[in-house]
Amino acid sequence: MLTQFLANAVVLWEPFFVFGWLYLRWEKAFGIVAAVVLAGAGFALQHLGSVPPAQALSFGVFGLVIAAIFALTRNLAILWPLFYPVASTIGTLQAGFVMGWGEIVGGAALLLVQAVVIVVLMRRRGRDAPAAGGAATS
Repeated sequence: MLTQFLANAVVLWEPFFVFGWLYLRWEKAFGIVAAVVLAGAGFALQHLGSVPPAQALSFGVFGLVIAAIFALTRNLAILWPLFYPVASTIGTLQAGFVMGWGEIVGGAALLLVQAVVIVVLMRRRGRDAPAAGGAATS
């Protein structure tokens, strides 16, 4: 059970993509309620083919709950690294996916790459931002 949780805890790309990117775009385009529903539906659809349809539907319910929490908090740190891995551990166990140390190491390597990319992008964004109080020039 510990390895299952740890393997799910190192998965940042999924909540970051679904809730930190897709959800925010859907909310901007369609509003909060539609974004929550679309995130839940998208979460179910992305799992079709890897799990039976009924299981994908239950993943969609998890997606709805997680999207609602994100809508209320506007904070990915609420979802990851605790709430999302717990829900993901439940889902992967229900789907029959058993994860071990190999998945943890692979996920941790991917997490490290993601962290480096995020830090580089944040530094680039800070460098490209106009100076505070300065007038923009064209």
